Amino acid sequence: MDGKRLGAVSTTTANKELARLRHLFARAVDWKYVKASPAAKVKKLKDAAGRVRHLTDDERHALLDGANDRLKVWIAVALQTGGRRSELHRLRWPHVDMTTKVITFKKTKNGQDRSVPMTDELHALLDALPRSATGPVLPPYNDPHVLTRSFTRLVERLGLKDLTFHDLRHDVASTLTMAGVSQRAVMEVLGHRDPRMTIRYQHLEPGHLREAMRSLAR
Repeated sequence: MDGKRLGAVSTTTANKELARLRHLFARAVDWKYVKASPAAKVKKLKDAAGRVRHLTDDERHALLDGANDRLKVWIAVALQTGGRRSELHRLRWPHVDMTTKVITFKKTKNGQDRSVPMTDELHALLDALPRSATGPVLPPYNDPHVLTRSFTRLVERLGLKDLTFHDLRHDVASTLTMAGVSQRAVMEVLGHRDPRMTIRYQHLEPGHLREAMRSLAR
């Protein structure tokens, strides 16, 4: 695989591009345009280990206390749903059932809708927001990238290290796991089809592991 390309994209992206090339050349062989696929012998790269980052209690409080009113709502909802930035950006009031306390993210990354029950805290937060028949639920940013820049400035001001908005999603998985929630339930909250994806998000605090090992003695 071209070294220049590897310097421009991640290993995962390079493997996806290789898979597409293999498919195209396989079709070309079937249609007799070429005799053999030049991509057949190119080996798939070893995927990099999943990024490990979730929040401490102090970091959660710092984010919520330090954010302006608009950004604070986004952070709180992300920490209470595990929603991706794009899912939160597309969330509309018809997708929020305040009676049954369920949020439905439409047309998610895997192509399916995903419903997430609200906590009492999230229900109270949403109930206090202005609403319209079809408008966005969260205080709007004209562009999702504006949200990202606002979050990045907050993180830098607070002196938090190596933290992105997407890490709030990681934090939901880790928090649920440390609370004893089953992997299947975590998969459904995050909207993963492949359990290997969920495992990447389930980073446990060392203290939690120590407590788990104490159960052997009990």
